[in-house]
Amino acid sequence: MAPNVAAGGGSIMLDAFNVNFLAIFLGANLLVGAANASLYTVHADVATSMTVLASYIFVVCAFAVGWRAFGVTLKF
Repeated sequence: MAPNVAAGGGSIMLDAFNVNFLAIFLGANLLVGAANASLYTVHADVATSMTVLASYIFVVCAFAVGWRAFGVTLKF
């Protein structure tokens, strides 16, 4: 099996989001709230906005893949 393919034949990231979607969604919403509370996002310049967006995407994806790699499964 190729190293970038999950057991079901899809990508590792897609598999990670499928397993823990609700927990990732709730954590992502908390992260958006933290970003909006700490930054005045309406008047941020383009560079700041893109840095915040790229950081947000990286953190959410890293948590999703990290939880999947360590076998963490949250069922509600």
